[in-house]
Amino acid sequence: MAISCTINVAGSCGASDWPVSTANPFEAIYNAETRRGPMGVLDSTQCMPRMEMLYAYTINAAKAMMAEKKIGSLEPGKYADIIMLDRDVLTINPEAMKDTRVLWTMFEGKKVYEASTKKDF
Repeated sequence: MAISCTINVAGSCGASDWPVSTANPFEAIYNAETRRGPMGVLDSTQCMPRMEMLYAYTINAAKAMMAEKKIGSLEPGKYADIIMLDRDVLTINPEAMKDTRVLWTMFEGKKVYEASTKKDF
């Protein structure tokens, strides 16, 4: 008798090991991409590409929660969970990533946060 088994592997997901590492995803992406942190550069051969980290914080995190049919990417029928940033994280240099700030947040299609002053972002 044959048994069929399917395993869904999410790949790497973004998360925080707070207080060991920062809860700020942009600092974590910077750390992963450059391997630079408070203790200097740690094994630069283990850098993670920025796109892999962006997927880790979006669709891969949704897959890990088994929620990829509703969240994790922008597609018809999914919740409109979106953030507007103060810079283009696809093109900035790695040093600028850690200083990225959220200008506004939409959750399930509704704006739930907006930076009111420059100090907020």
